[in-house]
Amino acid sequence: MFSQELSDYILRGKEEIYLEYKQSMKWNINAKSDAEKVVNFTIVRTMLAMSNNKDGGVIVVGRGQKSNGEFDMAGVKKVDLNSYKQDDIARFLNGVSDPPIHFSIERDYLNIKGKKKWFVVIRVPESEYLPVICIKKEIRERSKPETLGNMHLRKNAIYVRGKFPIESHEISSVAEWRELIDRMIIKRKADVARMAPHVIQKEKTIATVSDIRKFLEQKKKNDL
Repeated sequence: MFSQELSDYILRGKEEIYLEYKQSMKWNINAKSDAEKVVNFTIVRTMLAMSNNKDGGVIVVGRGQKSNGEFDMAGVKKVDLNSYKQDDIARFLNGVSDPPIHFSIERDYLNIKGKKKWFVVIRVPESEYLPVICIKKEIRERSKPETLGNMHLRKNAIYVRGKFPIESHEISSVAEWRELIDRMIIKRKADVARMAPHVIQKEKTIATVSDIRKFLEQKKKNDL
């Protein structure tokens, strides 16, 4: 049975910038046709966006959206459940992004009104190295032009999670760029701090590039 944390994601009942629901669907291990690839790239696109999302995100497979906008608790069909395997998805993701997407998968059940309902939970942490860039092109229908609407994935695109509406899409607005760049700067500063902690603060200011270069040159001499 799922942990309390993952149960809370499943039972939330409302999509958030960090949470997306998918109806029961089968991961196609040997997807070749355009139709077979739809499910895979629907999930991969969300994983790309969540890698760029603050604190990452969670995808729950087993909650489909009804006509009234609410999400059902149907769970995942057994034939679909067994198709979600860490190694298979990791192989499919190979060569999709730079840096690679990290993720984990859990398949388990919840007791819903006395019945076991199975779900798949895919957790995607925020990447340590922002931004995560898509490096693969995938067209929805090869017989049609390569327009944005006919692309599963666009090469060199950066995907993020939008708030209004809540969805995964290519970064576009100034606000989205600013938010991503701000987090990139914070992460870079943290990297520098770990590399040279005793030269980072100098009279309460961030160390200059020259300071860091001198530190590394001195460290190299000392190591010799």
